[in-house]
Amino acid sequence: MGFGRQRLGHDAVFSYSVFQNADGLSAELDRQDRGAATRAKIAYFACHGRQNNLCAAQDISRTKLKRILGQRAGYDALLFGACDFVDRNTATQLLGAVPSCRWVAGYAKWAPWLESMLCDLMFFRLLLTGRFTRPEVNARWIPIRNPEEAAMTLYERFPPSVDLCFSLFYRTAGGIRATLEQHAEQRT
Repeated sequence: MGFGRQRLGHDAVFSYSVFQNADGLSAELDRQDRGAATRAKIAYFACHGRQNNLCAAQDISRTKLKRILGQRAGYDALLFGACDFVDRNTATQLLGAVPSCRWVAGYAKWAPWLESMLCDLMFFRLLLTGRFTRPEVNARWIPIRNPEEAAMTLYERFPPSVDLCFSLFYRTAGGIRATLEQHAEQRT
């Protein structure tokens, strides 16, 4: 899958695309490189959102997004930097529509742009490079084993992520789990 590679943080390739509507999003997803076999393929949507919709020049409904993503194999994960969009229902539907997808993450409530952008960047850093520690001798990176651990570490290292309702929903044998719910359970 690519998350357990030996050279942490050195296997990421990023590209940037703009879309105005569902057709544009579909075309951009078709244009993107499917990546090397060992590289994780993560789609990151940095846009406005509201419940059940991504906001663009023409809004894209969750139903339309499910169809667009369901027609494209190969995505391991979906991260939405969009307010009000990723709740349990949306994550469950997207995970159901994209069988290759291991997790869906994003915000269930309105989130200020700057804080949510910092949260997204911190999550990516944790996911791709691990935790930075500065012991008495030789600073180092401690690997993070999986995306769920990256999200749980985000809550401790960047507390505003909890207030922003950032959550990562992932598949387990017992069903879909949410890191924000796990974090709340651990605190009680």
